[in-house]
Amino acid sequence: MNIVLTFTHKTSLRVWEESGLLSREINFYKKLSEKYGINFTFITYGDEYDLKFNEYFSNLRVFPLYRYVKESKFEILNYLKCISFINKIKSEIDTTDLIKTNQLTGGWLGLILKFKLNKPLIVRTGFDKLSFHIKEKRSIFSILIIYIFTQICIFFSDVYFVTSETDKNFLKKFLVFSNKIKVRPNWVNINKEQSISNRNENILMVGRLEDQKNYAYVFESFKDSEFVIDIYGSGSKKKELKKLAFKNNLTVNFFGNVENKDLLNIYSKYKFLLVASKFEGNSKVILEGMGSGCIVFASNIPNNSEIIVNQINGYLFDFSDDLKSTVSNVQNQPEVHDSISKNALETIIDKYSMDKIVEEEYKTYSNVM
Repeated sequence: MNIVLTFTHKTSLRVWEESGLLSREINFYKKLSEKYGINFTFITYGDEYDLKFNEYFSNLRVFPLYRYVKESKFEILNYLKCISFINKIKSEIDTTDLIKTNQLTGGWLGLILKFKLNKPLIVRTGFDKLSFHIKEKRSIFSILIIYIFTQICIFFSDVYFVTSETDKNFLKKFLVFSNKIKVRPNWVNINKEQSISNRNENILMVGRLEDQKNYAYVFESFKDSEFVIDIYGSGSKKKELKKLAFKNNLTVNFFGNVENKDLLNIYSKYKFLLVASKFEGNSKVILEGMGSGCIVFASNIPNNSEIIVNQINGYLFDFSDDLKSTVSNVQNQPEVHDSISKNALETIIDKYSMDKIVEEEYKTYSNVM
């Protein structure tokens, strides 16, 4: 079986490497290749540098777009250059059996390949870009473009994957060809070191330092308290958030980005993980935290409540709640910590482990072909 994976627009293997996501993202396809003998071709938005990853596993070939065409400062030209690029490599990918995209913005390349090679197409989204655009209050024009492109990708794909029932139900309200929409959640690695008793009781937060993640709400909630918050992630709001932490007389440690493999070890050192996002997809942070046995406190929004059953495998809170009291009450009940941690881990093993999603992924490939 020969499968072409088109990367998200502007994303390369170098980007995965520099953001610490390389091992996490590429190992999924490595496992598929080793278990089922699949040959993968990665089409990336990289240059010569991406070629060094050809040896990452034996059945991998990498074709970086900007090795074959010159990158333009005008994005519309870069989209058009994709056609020229595909023409240049077409003879080398003629044996392709199936095309898959990585995120909706990889759909443009996927569509070109589908028409050029006359092969089935699977479109995968890690989060629903249309709902995010609406919640971020983007311009009407921007929302309309994403709406139209989402509809086109669904129409021409054989399967269109979203990561949650929430996203599926949202799209079914707006889109005509919704019968192709299927749910395939994100997967995570499971951390074997699960003892919860002697872990650090600082509050762990992981994510981009942006408004969506709602750090300001958290800092206000824990104002003048003795809680310590450790944050892993970077973003445009770092200076602003440092000032806000000082203003609220709160100890906050900003640790920046770390590689995903290191982040998994970090999760296992903390007892409590806090996710206060205003909106989310199928949160990898929540899944990774639960897969490392953390006790997760998450905002009670639809995608989060698909994962967490309140007071069973974690805790959900509303933005009107007294978050400091909620966390403090759980902290002072050590008798429930072990059961919540174990239930969280069992949830990940049952629904979100890499082994489970790899098996489901292969079944999809076989069914589509």
